[in-house]
Amino acid sequence: MGSATGGDRLTFRLNEPATVTLTFTTPGVKAVKLRVAGRTGVNKVYIDGPITAHSGLQPGNYTVTVRAENAATAKSASKHLHFVALG
Repeated sequence: MGSATGGDRLTFRLNEPATVTLTFTTPGVKAVKLRVAGRTGVNKVYIDGPITAHSGLQPGNYTVTVRAENAATAKSASKHLHFVALG
């Protein structure tokens, strides 16, 4: 997994197409999940607004957990990244 550059982009690499679940957590706040269709190779997910229709990332410290699931429903190991979202 790559980095959260400037607080708005997550970069990760997949060895095959998969559905990728990004789970954003911060102390005292309910987890926010985002699912994206990942392709083989480098993938970039831009976070520059609300993650869902009702929630976004407020300024603060976060952990994002990334997990991929392929078409055969095999799941990857979870990867974790700590970052700070700026206002």
